Amino acid sequence: MTEMRQQIVSDQLVEKLQPNERLLYLRFSSDATSESVISELAIQYGVKANIIFANVQKVAQLSLGYMLVVLSTVDGQFDQTFYYLQTAGVKVTDFSEAPQAKGEIDVS
Repeated sequence: MTEMRQQIVSDQLVEKLQPNERLLYLRFSSDATSESVISELAIQYGVKANIIFANVQKVAQLSLGYMLVVLSTVDGQFDQTFYYLQTAGVKVTDFSEAPQAKGEIDVS
């Protein structure tokens, strides 16, 4: 995750965020990697997703997914978004603000 933090800083991703956007690091459980979690998020909640980076790795017999994404909502509210992601088996780390960009705050 260190390289990702460096890219966030060098690309000034946090500084470029609009008030209705969040920069999130998502970790998908094995079950969640086979589901259309981001598509369902867009359909059910009208959330737009700009995927910066995504990867799925096989570890033993498990698939583990990782994604850096900018999510945006019309009203800037993310409570339902975070709840949906957590119930879908996705761990959410919010990098949108300075302390969070250091990975110190986890919303899950």
